[in-house]
Amino acid sequence: MTSSAPNPLAAAAAGFDAVWQSALDAIRPGSGVAEQLENMNDEAVLQVLDELGAVQHAVEVLAARVTGAIALRPSPSGRDGTLVRAAGYANPGVMVSERWRVARARGAAIAEVGAAITQPRGLLGELEECPFPAITAALEPAPGSESSNTDAVPDDTRPSSDGGTPRAPLSVDGAAVIVRELRNAGRICSRPELDAASIIAIEHAAHAPLQDVTRIAKLVRTRLDQDGREPRDELLRR
Repeated sequence: MTSSAPNPLAAAAAGFDAVWQSALDAIRPGSGVAEQLENMNDEAVLQVLDELGAVQHAVEVLAARVTGAIALRPSPSGRDGTLVRAAGYANPGVMVSERWRVARARGAAIAEVGAAITQPRGLLGELEECPFPAITAALEPAPGSESSNTDAVPDDTRPSSDGGTPRAPLSVDGAAVIVRELRNAGRICSRPELDAASIIAIEHAAHAPLQDVTRIAKLVRTRLDQDGREPRDELLRR
C-alpha cells in the first residue's frame, strides 16, 4: 500500500530542479555537471548556489526534527534509558556527528535545535508545546516576507533565487546559537521571559549573517541576566 503522506523534502527538490533547469544555457546546456556549470552565466550560477543553501536548510531542519524525535524514544530493551543510549551514543549530538560523519559541533547544533522544536508527550500521551515555538516558526520559509534586520546586507534579505525557495528567517546554526544562549539564561528566568526574549532575538537576527546572530543572541542573554556571572553562580548554588 502506497502512503499518501508527502515527502518532507519534495518541495526543496522541486525548487532546486526548477532553478537548475532555468540556469542551464539555452544554446549549450552541456552534457555533464562540470560543463553545465561552466556554460551558466554569472547570475544563474549564483542562483544555483543560493538554492543549494535552501536545500541544505530543508535537510538540516528535517534532520533536527528526526533527531529530536529519536531523542525522546525510550530504549527498546528498557535497560539503556533512551534509544540514543541503546544505539551506543552518549547523546543525540554525538549520534548525528558519527552517523553523518561531521564535526561534533555540527551534530550538537542540529541536536540542540531538534530538542528545541520537538513537541514532547505528556504523562497522558498528549502532545505538549515545544520548548521554543518562536524558533520553530523562524526555521520555516516565509514567502514574501521581508527582513526586519536593517543591518543585514541586501543579498541576505532577498529570497534564495528568482522563482526558487524563499529563505527562512533563521538558519539551523543561528537557531542553535539563540537556543544555547537562552538556555543558559533560562536557569534564572521565567518561561514568559524566555519566550519574549526568543521573539526579540529572532526579530533582530532574521536573515542576518551567523556572526551577527551570535552577537544578538549574546546581547539578549545579557539583558536577561543583568546581575552578571558571579551572582548567577551564587543563585544556582542555593
